[in-house]
Amino acid sequence: MNTAPLPRTILTTMAALLVASTLAGCTMTNDAVYKTRTTTFDSHDSMAGDIPGWIPTDATAITRVQARDGDATSILLTSAEEPDADLCTTTPRLSAPTMQIAGAPDVYGTDGDTVFSCGDWTVMVSPDGWYGWTPVTEDPAAAPPAATASSPAR
Repeated sequence: MNTAPLPRTILTTMAALLVASTLAGCTMTNDAVYKTRTTTFDSHDSMAGDIPGWIPTDATAITRVQARDGDATSILLTSAEEPDADLCTTTPRLSAPTMQIAGAPDVYGTDGDTVFSCGDWTVMVSPDGWYGWTPVTEDPAAAPPAATASSPAR
């Protein structure tokens, strides 16, 4: 009687479980420890759910990190378009994101303190596009219209 296949099967199964758990480790850690959910989208058209109005239609490489309770969200994307002047106004930055995204600009290390206030979102320039977050404390009513104010430098 040959008993070799059983240990080999057990070892193969254990190795597969180890690889799967390692690959899923970051997602499981974020979900369990940090209570966040990260989703990525190739384009504006591929985004699911409620798409914030400030996101340009040419947006690509979109990363959204959201608190599992839904109270805080950050979005980093690539885009060549400016924020819609009908939706966004320039204002001094008063808030900072609570959900961090790898590769996002340091909101405290920027040269200017001017951002766009886009309703419930604050949006700032990133190297290849835009970085937005909510909740915010900026007051869009106190800011000058984006069409007459200088935009944050790109």
